[in-house]
Amino acid sequence: MIARLHGKLVWRGEDALIIDVGGVGYRVRVPRNVPAELSLGETVTLHTHLHVRENELALYGCTNEDQLALFEILLGVSGIGPRLAM
Repeated sequence: MIARLHGKLVWRGEDALIIDVGGVGYRVRVPRNVPAELSLGETVTLHTHLHVRENELALYGCTNEDQLALFEILLGVSGIGPRLAM
């Protein structure tokens, strides 16, 4: 499991970021407010959850551990997937 990423923000979209960690770019889905709070080139730390499905691996991230804990609680609710939980 990838529990945390620390690296340079190289791209930001509406609900996702790409973080460069040691030359590898990780695409992380984040809450919609997060990209606006961060600047390209900034060093960032995201607490992450690796969501595994039969045909997809997706990283979801939050800027603090409390947000991630709430995200993981919501994942346990029937009918709520990771995109809705985020």
